Amino acid sequence: MRNHAKSRAGADIIKVHATGGVLSPTDHPEFTQFSQEELHVMLEEASFRKGIKVMAHAQGAEGIKNAVRAGIHSIEHGIFLDDEAIELMLEHGTYLVPTLLAPVAVLESAEKNDDMPEYGIRKCREVIEQH
Repeated sequence: MRNHAKSRAGADIIKVHATGGVLSPTDHPEFTQFSQEELHVMLEEASFRKGIKVMAHAQGAEGIKNAVRAGIHSIEHGIFLDDEAIELMLEHGTYLVPTLLAPVAVLESAEKNDDMPEYGIRKCREVIEQH
């Protein structure tokens, strides 16, 4: 029987970073952060033991596929989705939250003030068309 209580800190959902990101200072959005096995352990701990869903910040195709195969509830961003990843998501019933305005917001913020890091602006410009 599953325990559907919230985590000790009150979280209803946990977000893991399956890939790097635009605003990550030391990696690229396509870089894979965790293996499928590691993601499965995270999912098992959160979902199976606490009844908490797990979403994945996942931009690169390999990280997306690892997350979907591990049983992640939703993919956040999905910039570099490929056909195989889409098919896996359909098979597993995985949701996609594409956040299509995120790169626009980064560039708009950079125009308004100078608190956006240069690496974030550069990576945003790299991925905005793909996104």
